[in-house]
Amino acid sequence: MNLGIALFGAVILLVISSWNWRRAVKAALVLAVIEGAIRKWILPGASDLVYFLKDIILLGAYARYFIYEYKSKRAVALPGLKILLWVAMILIGLQVFNIRLGSAAVGLFGFKAYLLYVPLCFMLRDVFRSTEELQSFLKWYLLLVIPVGALGALQFFSPPDSPINTYVAGEEADIATFGGSDDIVRARITGTFSYISGYTAYLTVCQALLFSLLVVKLNKVWMAILMGGQALLMGNMFMTGSRGPVFSGVIVFAGFLIFNQLARAREVRKALTMLLLTGVVCGVASVYWFSDALDAFWQRVTTSDSASERMTSSFMEPLLFLSDPEVLGYGAGATHPGGAGLRARFGLTEPSVAPPDAENETVRVMLELGVFGFLVWYGLKLYLIVALWRTRVQTRNPFLKNLALASFLVHAILFTGTTVLNHTAHVYFWFMAGFIFLLPRLDSIAAHEQLENNRYSAGSGNGQLQKLPVAAAPGIVKPVSGPKHIHH
Repeated sequence: MNLGIALFGAVILLVISSWNWRRAVKAALVLAVIEGAIRKWILPGASDLVYFLKDIILLGAYARYFIYEYKSKRAVALPGLKILLWVAMILIGLQVFNIRLGSAAVGLFGFKAYLLYVPLCFMLRDVFRSTEELQSFLKWYLLLVIPVGALGALQFFSPPDSPINTYVAGEEADIATFGGSDDIVRARITGTFSYISGYTAYLTVCQALLFSLLVVKLNKVWMAILMGGQALLMGNMFMTGSRGPVFSGVIVFAGFLIFNQLARAREVRKALTMLLLTGVVCGVASVYWFSDALDAFWQRVTTSDSASERMTSSFMEPLLFLSDPEVLGYGAGATHPGGAGLRARFGLTEPSVAPPDAENETVRVMLELGVFGFLVWYGLKLYLIVALWRTRVQTRNPFLKNLALASFLVHAILFTGTTVLNHTAHVYFWFMAGFIFLLPRLDSIAAHEQLENNRYSAGSGNGQLQKLPVAAAPGIVKPVSGPKHIHH
């Protein structure tokens, strides 16, 4: 595709997305799911440009929100988060111009990989204006699990060399495969995503969000749909051949049971029992329908390298580079595959000092940002985990409380997981980090509306209608009487 035409289209898309920034954010989240399908099958010749499509949409939304809508005094203050982000931004910004990179364009790409989705965290509080709106969006968004999961099942039962089992055009790597006791070689599925890593991140996030919805009161149709989606999702986890999403799914399920078991409210205990029964039913259905996938997954688990070694290496391997004399780093994007792609596509200068090979993202962050940058980046991720736990503790609404728990568990899983190298995971990472600001606001709105309803009922019982004096609540500025004015 002609670069000039692509840039013109990008400007048009930027303007369109700025008209309705709320819809643009939701569209970007949907695009994160179908982007890989567009790159692989619809526009393979423009796959590099499609890669940036959701980024352009989000930039338009950022521009509109932070110029016209954002009021910093209205946002809940988290000085620790803001300090860490400013320090991270300065350090990564300096690494853009690291002399070892040989190209500032690669450094800018690295800056984008680390920080482009951070604004989602701060704008999410105003994307959804009520608990009902958030719940409705999540239900329809999780409905995508069914067609995506059905495609994954089709990929699993198709030959590995089938056009349906392909990565992004231009990649030289062979399709990853695994097999079960039937000696049939199966492709490790990618669904609508470009690679396996993006799909595994999607499955983990959807698992956590599904559990949040399955513990609330839903009508029978939605309950049946989401349970079907859950069973399909579990089958797809086995079909990826990756241990990560399966272990993450176990952690999320166990986390919901463990952290909710001490709940005193009868409704919460009843919902927890329903979640346990739902998990068992979906698990049995998934094993029954996709026994071949479970068999292939189990054979790969028992014949490949140790899972415990892979997990511990994410923590221990970066320590080996503390003795490296190049403690200042090799520059943002130095180890990112996208950086190498930019060099090849535009003939950019090769790095003056190439970093050593690394597989784990923790090591890559150490190599790119140096020791101090490494500590700041993972200090930021740890801060978010703690903040999400505090959000869960302080939230009263059961649905919102479980959403905070889901986000806490996902962030804990992704602490040493792939986010900078996996743009799909990074979008969800900062989207769910935004629950720190969104959930307390929705919780206070729901509490005020409940109090208003109670006052109304009490007043009606006495033959009088009593108006509730609305007090200021966290995250709400200049509230006025009447629930319809509480929403911004």
